[in-house]
Amino acid sequence: MKEERSLPFSALPDEDMKWESVLIRLVSTPRTRKELARKLRERRCPEEKAAELLDRFEEIGMIDDRAYALLYVDSKRDFGLRRLRDELRARGVSHADIDDALAESGIDEAERALRLARQWGNQRGMTPQKLDARLRRRGFSSSAVREAFSQLHEELENFRSLGEGTGGDEE
Repeated sequence: MKEERSLPFSALPDEDMKWESVLIRLVSTPRTRKELARKLRERRCPEEKAAELLDRFEEIGMIDDRAYALLYVDSKRDFGLRRLRDELRARGVSHADIDDALAESGIDEAERALRLARQWGNQRGMTPQKLDARLRRRGFSSSAVREAFSQLHEELENFRSLGEGTGGDEE
Protein backbone atom coordinates (compact mmCIF):
# COMPACT_ATOMS: atom_id res chain seq x y z
CA MET A 1 0.00 0.00 0.00
CA LYS A 2 2.83 2.40 0.84
CA GLU A 3 4.31 1.88 -2.63
CA GLU A 4 1.00 2.78 -4.29
CA ARG A 5 0.85 6.04 -2.34
CA SER A 6 4.22 7.09 -3.74
CA LEU A 7 3.31 6.30 -7.35
CA PRO A 8 2.47 9.16 -9.69
CA PHE A 9 -1.24 9.92 -9.84
CA SER A 10 -1.57 8.60 -13.39
CA ALA A 11 0.04 5.25 -12.45
CA LEU A 12 -2.65 4.28 -9.95
CA PRO A 13 -4.81 1.39 -11.22
CA ASP A 14 -8.17 3.11 -11.59
CA GLU A 15 -10.27 6.17 -10.87
CA ASP A 16 -11.40 4.84 -7.47
CA MET A 17 -7.82 4.50 -6.30
CA LYS A 18 -7.17 8.08 -7.34
CA TRP A 19 -10.08 9.30 -5.21
CA GLU A 20 -9.02 7.11 -2.31
CA SER A 21 -5.49 8.46 -2.52
CA VAL A 22 -6.75 12.04 -2.42
CA LEU A 23 -9.06 11.26 0.49
CA ILE A 24 -6.23 9.67 2.47
CA ARG A 25 -4.12 12.77 1.88
CA LEU A 26 -6.94 15.03 3.00
CA VAL A 27 -7.85 13.28 6.21
CA SER A 28 -4.36 12.37 7.36
CA THR A 29 -3.20 15.93 8.10
CA PRO A 30 -5.00 19.27 7.98
CA ARG A 31 -3.90 21.15 4.87
CA THR A 32 -4.97 24.23 2.96
CA ARG A 33 -6.32 24.17 -0.55
CA LYS A 34 -3.00 25.55 -1.83
CA GLU A 35 -1.02 22.82 -0.07
CA LEU A 36 -3.32 20.12 -1.43
CA ALA A 37 -3.05 21.54 -4.95
CA ARG A 38 0.73 21.31 -4.65
CA LYS A 39 0.47 17.69 -3.45
CA LEU A 40 -1.71 16.85 -6.44
CA ARG A 41 0.77 18.53 -8.82
CA GLU A 42 3.58 16.50 -7.26
CA ARG A 43 1.60 13.36 -8.09
CA ARG A 44 1.20 14.67 -11.65
CA CYS A 45 -2.53 15.07 -11.42
CA PRO A 46 -3.82 17.09 -14.41
CA GLU A 47 -4.64 20.69 -13.43
CA GLU A 48 -8.30 20.38 -14.49
CA LYS A 49 -8.77 17.20 -12.49
CA ALA A 50 -7.03 18.74 -9.46
CA ALA A 51 -9.29 21.79 -9.59
CA GLU A 52 -12.35 19.56 -9.87
CA LEU A 53 -11.26 17.43 -6.91
CA LEU A 54 -10.40 20.45 -4.78
CA ASP A 55 -13.71 22.15 -5.58
CA ARG A 56 -15.66 19.00 -4.74
CA PHE A 57 -13.87 18.44 -1.45
CA GLU A 58 -14.27 22.10 -0.57
CA GLU A 59 -18.02 21.87 -1.24
CA ILE A 60 -18.43 18.94 1.14
CA GLY A 61 -16.32 20.62 3.81
CA MET A 62 -13.23 18.44 3.65
CA ILE A 63 -11.13 21.44 2.65
CA ASP A 64 -11.71 24.46 4.84
CA ASP A 65 -8.97 27.08 4.92
CA ARG A 66 -10.75 29.05 7.65
CA ALA A 67 -10.89 26.00 9.93
CA TYR A 68 -7.25 25.31 9.09
CA ALA A 69 -6.35 28.87 10.08
CA LEU A 70 -8.13 28.47 13.42
CA LEU A 71 -6.28 25.23 14.15
CA TYR A 72 -2.98 26.77 13.11
CA VAL A 73 -3.42 29.88 15.25
CA ASP A 74 -4.36 27.74 18.24
CA SER A 75 -1.34 25.47 17.80
CA LYS A 76 1.26 28.24 17.41
CA ARG A 77 1.05 29.87 20.83
CA ASP A 78 4.63 31.13 20.63
CA PHE A 79 4.02 33.26 17.54
CA GLY A 80 3.02 36.90 17.32
CA LEU A 81 0.33 38.20 14.99
CA ARG A 82 2.72 39.18 12.18
CA ARG A 83 4.27 35.73 12.01
CA LEU A 84 0.88 34.01 12.18
CA ARG A 85 -0.34 36.15 9.28
CA ASP A 86 2.83 35.54 7.24
CA GLU A 87 2.78 31.78 7.78
CA LEU A 88 -0.90 31.46 6.92
CA ARG A 89 -0.53 33.61 3.79
CA ALA A 90 2.39 31.40 2.69
CA ARG A 91 0.06 28.41 3.04
CA GLY A 92 -2.51 30.07 0.79
CA VAL A 93 -5.08 31.18 3.36
CA SER A 94 -7.01 34.29 2.33
CA HIS A 95 -6.74 37.57 4.22
CA ALA A 96 -10.41 37.28 5.20
CA ASP A 97 -9.96 33.78 6.65
CA ILE A 98 -6.83 34.89 8.51
CA ASP A 99 -8.62 37.93 9.94
CA ASP A 100 -11.57 35.76 11.01
CA ALA A 101 -9.32 33.18 12.66
CA LEU A 102 -7.33 35.80 14.55
CA ALA A 103 -10.48 37.60 15.67
CA GLU A 104 -12.17 34.39 16.76
CA SER A 105 -9.11 33.17 18.65
CA GLY A 106 -9.06 36.37 20.71
CA ILE A 107 -5.27 36.51 20.82
CA ASP A 108 -3.79 39.00 23.25
CA GLU A 109 -0.42 39.51 21.60
CA ALA A 110 1.04 41.43 24.54
CA GLU A 111 0.05 38.64 26.94
CA ARG A 112 1.68 36.06 24.67
CA ALA A 113 4.85 38.15 24.49
CA LEU A 114 4.86 38.55 28.29
CA ARG A 115 4.50 34.80 28.83
CA LEU A 116 7.45 34.11 26.53
CA ALA A 117 9.51 36.93 28.03
CA ARG A 118 9.00 35.44 31.49
CA GLN A 119 9.92 32.00 30.20
CA TRP A 120 12.97 33.03 28.17
CA GLY A 121 14.15 35.88 30.40
CA ASN A 122 15.63 33.52 32.98
CA GLN A 123 17.83 31.69 30.50
CA ARG A 124 21.56 32.00 30.97
CA GLY A 125 23.05 34.78 28.87
CA MET A 126 19.68 36.28 27.97
CA THR A 127 19.96 40.05 27.73
CA PRO A 128 17.08 42.45 27.15
CA GLN A 129 18.41 43.01 23.61
CA LYS A 130 18.48 39.28 22.86
CA LEU A 131 15.02 38.82 24.33
CA ASP A 132 13.70 41.72 22.26
CA ALA A 133 15.21 40.25 19.08
CA ARG A 134 13.89 36.78 19.84
CA LEU A 135 10.35 38.04 20.38
CA ARG A 136 10.46 40.08 17.18
CA ARG A 137 11.66 37.05 15.21
CA ARG A 138 8.61 35.24 16.52
CA GLY A 139 6.46 37.92 14.93
CA PHE A 140 5.57 40.09 17.90
CA SER A 141 4.92 43.77 17.25
CA SER A 142 7.14 46.40 18.81
CA SER A 143 4.20 47.59 20.93
CA ALA A 144 3.59 44.06 22.28
CA VAL A 145 7.29 43.69 23.11
CA ARG A 146 7.36 47.10 24.82
CA GLU A 147 4.27 46.22 26.83
CA ALA A 148 5.79 42.89 27.89
CA PHE A 149 9.03 44.58 28.95
CA SER A 150 7.10 47.24 30.86
CA GLN A 151 5.10 44.57 32.69
CA LEU A 152 8.28 42.62 33.50
CA HIS A 153 9.89 45.77 34.85
CA GLU A 154 6.83 46.48 37.01
CA GLU A 155 6.84 42.91 38.34
CA LEU A 156 10.53 43.18 39.17
CA GLU A 157 9.98 46.48 41.01
CA ASN A 158 7.09 44.96 42.98
CA PHE A 159 9.28 42.00 43.89
CA ARG A 160 12.08 44.29 45.04
CA SER A 161 9.71 46.37 47.18
CA LEU A 162 8.47 43.20 48.89
CA GLY A 163 12.05 42.34 49.79
CA GLU A 164 12.61 45.74 51.38
CA GLY A 165 9.68 45.34 53.76
CA THR A 166 10.76 41.98 55.20
CA GLY A 167 14.16 42.93 56.58
CA GLY A 168 13.36 43.81 60.21
CA ASP A 169 11.43 42.53 63.20
CA GLU A 170 7.71 42.94 62.85
CA GLU A 171 5.17 43.08 65.65
